[in-house]
Amino acid sequence: GLRDLLMNHGMAEGGLELSDVLNILAKGGVLVDVRTPREYEAGHAPGSRLINPKELIADPFTAVYGDDPLAEPDPHFVLVCDTGFRSGHLVDRVREKGYTCDFLASGLRAWRAGGEILFLGRHAAADTSPPRRIVGRPLTETAPTAGLDLSPCQNPHNEHRPLTNR
Repeated sequence: GLRDLLMNHGMAEGGLELSDVLNILAKGGVLVDVRTPREYEAGHAPGSRLINPKELIADPFTAVYGDDPLAEPDPHFVLVCDTGFRSGHLVDRVREKGYTCDFLASGLRAWRAGGEILFLGRHAAADTSPPRRIVGRPLTETAPTAGLDLSPCQNPHNEHRPLTNR
């Protein structure tokens, strides 16, 4: 269990510094958050993808990209958690599957200490609440709507209402 892991493995070594992680992300790397949904909601790095560690170990590419046809064929995954402990112990498991993978040393503690921002809120795939605000031009009768899904959204109280700019 977790106690055994803590007692026998300690903190993983070989994590990257924040500046190196930011360079990888600027070149198309993917920031993979391996924390729980509750931890993610409390604050996550912009653009990070919340991925269940078991799914990541089973099939890293599918866990991160699903069936996205525009997925990078040779991704560089950068794992992150609060301290670097969990992500550091997962990195070799992802590498064993043939992927380039690193982790942020000291995790989101290093992210915050480096002055980077965190977003609050739910993982987009888990968020079923209607949008609070739509950025950009409002939908009107003259606005192009081809290909847009204008069906009603469902809010957490199971009340149906149309998508609006409010």
